Amino acid sequence: MSDLATWLDKPSAAARLGISERTLDRLVEKGRPERRMRPRPNTKPEPVYNPDDIEAMAASANPPVAMPPGQTIATTHGTGNAGGLVLASQFAEQFFEKLASATQPQPQQPVRPVPRPWMTIQEASDYSGLSKACLRRLVKEGTLNGILDRSTKVRKVDLDNLDSVATLARSGGGL
Repeated sequence: MSDLATWLDKPSAAARLGISERTLDRLVEKGRPERRMRPRPNTKPEPVYNPDDIEAMAASANPPVAMPPGQTIATTHGTGNAGGLVLASQFAEQFFEKLASATQPQPQQPVRPVPRPWMTIQEASDYSGLSKACLRRLVKEGTLNGILDRSTKVRKVDLDNLDSVATLARSGGGL
């Protein structure tokens, strides 16, 4: 039986593997790494993990990565990172910028209204530039076709085909 004093406690083992403590518990249930209980005076024993198993798992889970030219690696000490490596490079900055932009809500495309063949007198006035009174008079005279559907409506096609100068001159609202 090896000396349990050199074995890693749960937070240290999880940090070395780069996983959560709950994930470490799941791995132990599957059989690896080896876990034992280290006795402590006046308190419950604590779970400790075989350092050889942890190192073997860390080496297989994190293969060395070839760094692109011009990139650097900085080590951190005493920051709770268990002496891990932090990649400080332009590549990492670009990755995190793209990640941040991908998580931002994308602007919605404006919804185009479906073209409607019929227009109210107000819409027809805005579209044609003629007054509402003039359009009502043209509908009343029969020069402009219109229907009554809660309000008077005219077809856009009829407005496009309206010969305004001749029609307005004949109807008395002209020049």
